[in-house]
Amino acid sequence: MGLDLSDLSVREIEESLRQLPEISETLLAWLSRDPRASVRFIAERWRKRLEQQRKERDRLHALFHLEQLKRQEGYRWIAGVDEAGRGPLAGPVVASAVILPERCEIPGLNDSKKLSPRAREKVYEAIMATAVAVGVGMAEVEEIEQYGIMEATRLAWRRDLPGGALSRSSPHLQTSSSWTAGFP
Repeated sequence: MGLDLSDLSVREIEESLRQLPEISETLLAWLSRDPRASVRFIAERWRKRLEQQRKERDRLHALFHLEQLKRQEGYRWIAGVDEAGRGPLAGPVVASAVILPERCEIPGLNDSKKLSPRAREKVYEAIMATAVAVGVGMAEVEEIEQYGIMEATRLAWRRDLPGGALSRSSPHLQTSSSWTAGFP
């Protein structure tokens, strides 16, 4: 690759990278050998960004694989669920369930606690724009104390608003924790 970047400013190099449909490792390796430290820094930043994108693609691929397995078992609706307020001083537990179209890709879709407020807002807007169904339910502090947090969370799911995601016929739930379950 015989590029001569010496006539380009650092800003021009950065802008050129943004315009490319795909950035190859060969190009990044070449930029890493530029005598300017700022260009080498740009190459490393792009390398990290591409690695994050690869990891996100792999994570989504694994989710899609799980979704396909559940569809093969006969589940028509796959609901992703998340909850907030599970700490002992947090008050009620609020749970939401969302059914997205099959193989729907929303960049950054993840457990809400792993997202920054800004990223959470962007994901929320994308979910609301594409969801097949959305529902929200709540269990009060007294119910958490009486039944325990896991059962109270299931109770919140069952209280999913009428017409919400969990009113669909026998959805499979994919939780943000390490366990999955049929409709609770």
